[in-house]
Amino acid sequence: MIPSIDVLREMIAQGVEDWVFGYARGAEGKFQAVKIGTALEKDAIEFAENAFLLKAEEAYRIIGALQCPPGQHYDAILRECVPDTTVPPKVAPEVPRRLMYREVDVSADLDWKKWSEFHDAVIQPLVNAGAELRVKVELVGSSDQGIAPNTVGLMTS
Repeated sequence: MIPSIDVLREMIAQGVEDWVFGYARGAEGKFQAVKIGTALEKDAIEFAENAFLLKAEEAYRIIGALQCPPGQHYDAILRECVPDTTVPPKVAPEVPRRLMYREVDVSADLDWKKWSEFHDAVIQPLVNAGAELRVKVELVGSSDQGIAPNTVGLMTS
């Protein structure tokens, strides 16, 4: 028996983080978001018709990420697959295969009011994963009434 719904959510979150299975939202065959090998807040896990647990292989196929061959794991520092012999001895011999991107390049048209959501959904998970980030921002502003020169001056100083 599972003692509570929170325990089940914690188990799912741990399974996603440990690459055991994926968690996806959307319609079967047309998922908008697939999570695997990343931290997933237990409160973000919903039990609904549009929420799915996926076999790890299916999640890998959907996201099209690099999959290390058997006997290797992904080294985040070297950014490549390396033999399991480099894993510290305290790691259990049955280590799940790691599936990782070498690089992520994100380009998006973003409503300025959604900046916080973009930070929480894209930037913070990359920072949490130890990624080195370089952010390039392109901003286009327009107004039928015009933009005062002192407003533009504040941005360029």
